[in-house]
Amino acid sequence: MGELIITDNPEDLSLLGLGSCIGLIVYDSNYKLFAVAHTMLPEIHAYKDRPGIFDPTVPAKYTDVAVKLIVKKFRDNGIGNGNLRAKLVGGGQIFERDIIRVGEKNIASVKNELQEEGVKIESELVGGNQGVSVLHIKKNGKIDVKKDGKIVEI
Repeated sequence: MGELIITDNPEDLSLLGLGSCIGLIVYDSNYKLFAVAHTMLPEIHAYKDRPGIFDPTVPAKYTDVAVKLIVKKFRDNGIGNGNLRAKLVGGGQIFERDIIRVGEKNIASVKNELQEEGVKIESELVGGNQGVSVLHIKKNGKIDVKKDGKIVEI
């Protein structure tokens, strides 16, 4: 959790056990570079005064920071925001007594940040009340997600 990987070969990567966390896959429209992040919490500023939760050494733990880092990495590689596509997975409401509703906040945060950065959301499988896993990220941008015991491609 909190990991961010930039690669030209995403096929060996997976994101397992996404409950309220967001699995964020961003790639350029020519399928040359991929970013894969497993974010846990919506906004870094909300946790700065919370020891044990705030961890500046793992910036991709926070959805808002992860999006900014990803866009910067693509820009550093000469790829503009208009060429980026995103896929979102996770953000579930796993526990009935989760009054904080972290999954919903993660979904709202990632969508807001992507919109602000001009990154098009190509597809998503978010929400619900069960965990999901990204099993396979293909070089054509398609991903295989395990949900409810079935594998679906988005």
